[in-house]
Amino acid sequence: MVALLVVGSIAALLAFALLAGGCAAVAVDRTVRIRSESERPVFVGIAREADVAEYLDGVEHAVVSEIGREPRYSQRRGAHPRARPWSASAARAGEQTFEWEPEDGSWNAVVMNADGSRGVAADLSIGAELDPLIWIGVGLLVGGGLLTAAAAVAITAGIRRGSR
Repeated sequence: MVALLVVGSIAALLAFALLAGGCAAVAVDRTVRIRSESERPVFVGIAREADVAEYLDGVEHAVVSEIGREPRYSQRRGAHPRARPWSASAARAGEQTFEWEPEDGSWNAVVMNADGSRGVAADLSIGAELDPLIWIGVGLLVGGGLLTAAAAVAITAGIRRGSR
């Protein structure tokens, strides 16, 4: 009875450590990559959602409303853009790859002609880099979940034997 409670308690502490480590590994392992290819110089930038909304307020632009093989856009009417609020950016013709380490908060990506003119034409791909750390994190989470279940069984069995 006491042995089951001790083993269950130790297993619960180890499970907590595995779960905490797994959460940390999964949360830390994030890199956003945007690749663009264009004939004209295009600007690719990432900024806080509120800053992008303020920047684009009253500016003619299109918002991607559906991502896929054939993306859909929602047009917004307005004037020429103003000063840029970007946390990170890149601007040139041809192929460019832009990487950004996400921070807390809501962020938006913007693609526009580098000179702010109309008629953006660029092939884009957006993705996230999944380093091996993500799989270590997932393994720790699975192991922690299994150890939590084993700890619960041991503690429950120890309590039931003790109450007889």
